[in-house]
Amino acid sequence: MRCAATTILVVVAANQQGGCSVGPQKLAPNSVTWALRALERVPRFLAGRSLQAYLADDLRQSAVERQLEVAGDALGQVRKLDLDLFARVPEGLLIVAFRNVLAHGYATTRRRAG
Repeated sequence: MRCAATTILVVVAANQQGGCSVGPQKLAPNSVTWALRALERVPRFLAGRSLQAYLADDLRQSAVERQLEVAGDALGQVRKLDLDLFARVPEGLLIVAFRNVLAHGYATTRRRAG
């Protein structure tokens, strides 16, 4: 996640230097920033924990899932507002798709260790 988050930050900086001054294009970098912040939190929430410990911790699972939802939702907005910017986000489609699984597929999402 760290590599993707860093790359997203570089994309935002490059896009802002391009002089985004109109509505949707200005909102898109802000959405990328929200996604970046959410993705940067995930490794911190998981630090020092085994998969078993994570799966036994409902609170931590909820926190990680929420950050992934925020990232996916924000990048979904970027996709609607600025396709060129979205195309530069590594794994953007995967992040948005995973957000949709989290948001709409709780009944089908199974957690398992190993």
